[in-house]
Amino acid sequence: MPAIASQIPLSQRSWKKVYEWSGFKLDALGLITLLGLQEVDYALGQLTHNGYLEYLPFLAANVVAADTIAKPLPGYRLFNLTDGVEALDVSAWFTHWLEHQRLQYASTKIRIHQRSATSSSYSLPKEWPFMVPAILLAGILLCLATQSRNVDDSGLAIHLTNVICLIGTVVCRTISLTQMRAAVDQVVLRYYRQPHTAHNHKECDVWLALPSGKSVRIEAQRGHVLSLLTLPRLLRPKLYDVSRGTCWVMVAGHAVTLGSTSLLYQAACITSMIASTVLLLCRPRWACTKEAKLRIGNVLEFEIVAHNFIDDTDDRHSHAYARMNMEPEMEESMVAWGLMPHTRNSGWWNRYQDVKQRVNGNEAKTCIYATEGCYSLELERTIESSTSAQVGDQEGLQSDSQTNNSAAEAEVVAT
Repeated sequence: MPAIASQIPLSQRSWKKVYEWSGFKLDALGLITLLGLQEVDYALGQLTHNGYLEYLPFLAANVVAADTIAKPLPGYRLFNLTDGVEALDVSAWFTHWLEHQRLQYASTKIRIHQRSATSSSYSLPKEWPFMVPAILLAGILLCLATQSRNVDDSGLAIHLTNVICLIGTVVCRTISLTQMRAAVDQVVLRYYRQPHTAHNHKECDVWLALPSGKSVRIEAQRGHVLSLLTLPRLLRPKLYDVSRGTCWVMVAGHAVTLGSTSLLYQAACITSMIASTVLLLCRPRWACTKEAKLRIGNVLEFEIVAHNFIDDTDDRHSHAYARMNMEPEMEESMVAWGLMPHTRNSGWWNRYQDVKQRVNGNEAKTCIYATEGCYSLELERTIESSTSAQVGDQEGLQSDSQTNNSAAEAEVVAT
């Protein structure tokens, strides 16, 4: 035995010691399938481009196989103030995108623009630079896998199978996200290829209520608003289903074989997946540009406008309504939807009209319920001044009549 051991090269003996070391055990199956499940669902379901993180392996790859990224989140209510329409069927990708944003309580405004792109084709040459980090990571894992042949011949097959399954989950995810992004692009372009395109170009004012209690104001054309409510239809549904089924196989193969790999390989694989997932959730500037964070597919692009308040009391619904400077018919719709109180709540309407005049100045529109008890301070001062003037006139008339009566009595006494 010593003679045989002396014939083994030193490098192979050192790698054998490293691979045979098992100081602790990792629950790989629970880590890669359950850790960060909801967060990855929100991050991938928003359909934005992830820059240099686009092709890296993430935790909870089963969210793509289970198609949870295509399911809308409940509790969203969209109110089109321009058209007087309430909608509850907000698109899944938009609900996921909102959950991944840092929004103010009631003062965030989102503008939706359409980029100059007229097609939703996937350009592979443009994606090559973003594949470099994934290629480097795959090379490192392959090097660790090939070193397992120094320990056991069967270990090489297990390690290579795990790397192939890991790469397969990334490929299936890329196919699914590409199909979903192309479907969103086709929905937007369809509304602007119809005969009545002028109707879809009209600007709309939209109020969106989130299940968390926050609210968002949206300024967009009618065609863009309709795209937020339309279920995207996949261009190649069979390809999408095949990629989902294949993804299940890859996720299962990766989870099963990872438990049979060496501890060094497990640590490297899980660490890389955790690091890429954390970067996906944080999305630093060097990995993902600001434009990519606000771009859906190749057509839609968002612009987030946040207000900087000195006092936090300005970030509430009544002040946000006042900044919208709504028309009277819009306020009627807001009351009907339960977003504004009824007319008997005169205190709220007084404060609302005061903020509306203070924010919008001379361009402030009159409150629709001004004749039913909604008075601003200026209206109250006007009423008080007019009332005092009427009282003064009446007192003057009474004094004049008393003077005339006294003069008449004096004439009668003199006579």
